[in-house]
Amino acid sequence: MIGVPQPSPYDISFRLAGIPIRISPMFWIITFVLGWGDGDFKNVAIWVGCVLFSVIVHEMGHGLTNKIFGRRPAIVLHGMGGLCFSEGPSLSSWKRVLVLFNGPLAGFMIYGIIYLTTQNQPLTNPNVREILNNLIFINLFWGLINLIPIWPLDGGQIMGVLLQKISLRRGQELTHGLSLVVSGIGAILVFQRTEDVYLTLLLGMFAFNNFQMLQMMRHNHLLTDDSETEWWKR
Repeated sequence: MIGVPQPSPYDISFRLAGIPIRISPMFWIITFVLGWGDGDFKNVAIWVGCVLFSVIVHEMGHGLTNKIFGRRPAIVLHGMGGLCFSEGPSLSSWKRVLVLFNGPLAGFMIYGIIYLTTQNQPLTNPNVREILNNLIFINLFWGLINLIPIWPLDGGQIMGVLLQKISLRRGQELTHGLSLVVSGIGAILVFQRTEDVYLTLLLGMFAFNNFQMLQMMRHNHLLTDDSETEWWKR
């Protein structure tokens, strides 16, 4: 299952707007591999910088909303992207949905700024064009992907919050069951149509994680509570 990566001596740590941010070495490694492309180190460096900026913006969307609601957020950037978790008073369902949605929304705002400021503006500098293309791809495309109803993506967590308003246990089972189906079908379609190995493996991992969650719930016959230890609901 997906959880909070453990700290290591090689982490980079700092604060932004009072929110602690920790960057795991795996973040750099995976981001570098994804951006390798044709092996142009300049473009790879631009890609890594764009991903770093965009993921921090996304997680700050979660973090600042949590902070507004009186919670104490922290952010970790790891091999699979970013994670914002928090401590503090429990939130109502609509506040939890807002916390979850404001991550992708922050990225959409970056895309909107780029779109509005570059309309009818010729981009002659190839480095600027590369930066803007990366930022548009990451903040628009990745943001839309993140809203697909697959746990633990933001869309899947939003689905979980809404379904658990009907019934806590049944809502959790439906969340993981639907996530399993969507991610499984998605992995097959992505591989058939694009042969994108990374996205296929990512969707396959989500399918496996949701299968594990269903097996654990049914094996233990326990009602998973709504406690503060469930980081994925924050």
